[in-house]
Amino acid sequence: MIAVVVAALGGFGAIGAAMIAMMVYLMRRVAQLDERNALLWAYCRKLIDHIWRGAGPPPPAPDDLADLFEGASTA
Repeated sequence: MIAVVVAALGGFGAIGAAMIAMMVYLMRRVAQLDERNALLWAYCRKLIDHIWRGAGPPPPAPDDLADLFEGASTA
């Protein structure tokens, strides 16, 4: 009987540890996505300001977002 209780507690402990690890991963991922969203918002604001000023090509460079535009044509 004691072995069953110990096994059950061990199983619940493993499930709890996995849930905590998943929550930590998800919290980090959400923080990364929030940061990326802020950078995208700022870049879109720069593009809108560029257009409203009547500035011609080329558009402003995506400074912190270059990895999103790798391989994309700029012409």
